[in-house]
Amino acid sequence: EGFLTRAMIVTALYRAEGEPEVLNEVSFDDVLPGSDYTKAIAWAKENGIVNGYSEKTFAPMDGVLREQMAAIMYRYAKYKGVDVSVGENVLSFDDADMISEYAVQAVCYAVESGLMNGKTATTLNPKDTITNGESALVLRRLFEIDNE
Repeated sequence: EGFLTRAMIVTALYRAEGEPEVLNEVSFDDVLPGSDYTKAIAWAKENGIVNGYSEKTFAPMDGVLREQMAAIMYRYAKYKGVDVSVGENVLSFDDADMISEYAVQAVCYAVESGLMNGKTATTLNPKDTITNGESALVLRRLFEIDNE
């Protein structure tokens, strides 16, 4: 099964928003002007939905890690005005300590809201690349929440 790239996820969200006008040029050296995903990445950065690995590197063709997917969905939900607050750390997964610090709140939200499940009953596998099938399920759930 294939995997979702960083460019693909922001493009899906950008299209779901009706491809709104982008105010700023993309600032990442590895995102070519005029590519299929340039405006989507610029829009997502402009609206706080994605960050690069650095100010100059986005890595559009990298696979999306499960914890990155949670962070992107969390920020997108916030952008849409969804209440993303969650209780205290709700993660009882054996590998919860492997979640990067930046993503802990987002993973808590993604799990508690039902957007994401563990890879197994006891593991989250936050550093695994999310598959196309897993990401399609997460996006479907996200758009269901958005339309409630």
